[in-house]
Amino acid sequence: MDWQPTASIETLRLRSSILEATRDFFKKRQVLEVQTPSLDRHTVTDVYLDSFAVTFKDQQWGYLQTSPEYAMKRLLAAGSGSIYQLAQSFRANEQGRWHHSEFTLLEWYQIDYGMQDLIDEVCEYLALFLHPKRTRQLTYQQAFLESLQIDPLHINQAQASALIETHLPHAFVPDCLDLALDLILSEWIIPKWPSDQLTILTHYPAAQASLAALDASDPSVALRFEVFFGALELANGFEELTCSQEQQARFTKDQQSRQEGQQALVEQDPYFLKALESGLPPCSGVALGFDRFVMAVCQKVRLQEVVAFSPYAHE
Repeated sequence: MDWQPTASIETLRLRSSILEATRDFFKKRQVLEVQTPSLDRHTVTDVYLDSFAVTFKDQQWGYLQTSPEYAMKRLLAAGSGSIYQLAQSFRANEQGRWHHSEFTLLEWYQIDYGMQDLIDEVCEYLALFLHPKRTRQLTYQQAFLESLQIDPLHINQAQASALIETHLPHAFVPDCLDLALDLILSEWIIPKWPSDQLTILTHYPAAQASLAALDASDPSVALRFEVFFGALELANGFEELTCSQEQQARFTKDQQSRQEGQQALVEQDPYFLKALESGLPPCSGVALGFDRFVMAVCQKVRLQEVVAFSPYAHE
C-alpha cells in the first residue's frame, strides 16, 4: 500500500502560491472572503447532481454541499456585498480523470455585475497563471451552427438523436433533449477546440438555465456562461436569478423530473428561498474548479496529480 502523496511536493508548493495569488486578487478588489458550512440540512434539487447524505445513529442529518452557492446567496441577501470562497465541495458518483467526489471550488459573486462584466473578471483571474495563445467567446447557438450547421434552440428530440447516431454511433442516445444536446456538445464539439485556446461559451438554452436569469432581450436563452481551456471545463457562471417565485418554480420542476427518473427526492431549501424573497441584489456569480485550474497551470492530465491525496489513485 502506497502512503505517498499523489501530487509532488513541488506541485503542492505551486498550488499554495496560486492560493496566495487568488486571495491577493480579491483583496485588491475589496471582495470579502467568507466561509460557509460544508454540511447542511438541505441540498440542491438539480437532477444532474447527486449529494452525499449524512446519517448519525441511523437518522439522516443532512447533506455534504455540492457547492456553497445557496449559503453565499443568503449572505448576499443579508447585505454582505461582493464575496468569494474557497470551498471544499462534494458530489456523489463523480470519479475519473477530471472528477473527484471531493474537490475545491473557487466561487465568487460581484454585486451589480452583468454577465459580461464577470466573464471579463474571470479571464483576468485566469491570466494570473494561465496564458492561452488565444481567447474566444461565442454563444451556445454559434457553437452548434459552426460545428454541425444545426440550431440547438430550434431542434427536437428526434433530430438530436439522429445527430448522435451519425456523429457518435457508439454512444447511448438519451431520451431527454437537454441531455442529448449536452452529449453532442461535450463529445463532438468541445473536443475539437484547440488545446491552447480559452473558450467562453455563453447564452445556454433557457431549459439549461439552472440558477441563471433569462436574457430579457431573448428569453429563449439564459445569461449563463462556461469557460474552457481546450476541452477542460474550468468555470460555470450566471447573471443570477433574483426572483424567488421563478426559482421555486424551477425547484418544483426539478422535483418532478427527479420523481419521473426515480431519483431520490430532496426538499427545497426554505432558507435559500426566504433569502431570495427578502431580496437578492443584482449580481453575477461563478464557480471555478480550483483543482482543474491548478491542473491546467501545471500541465497535468489528472486531478490526482494536483491534490495531496486521492482516494482513486490506485484504482
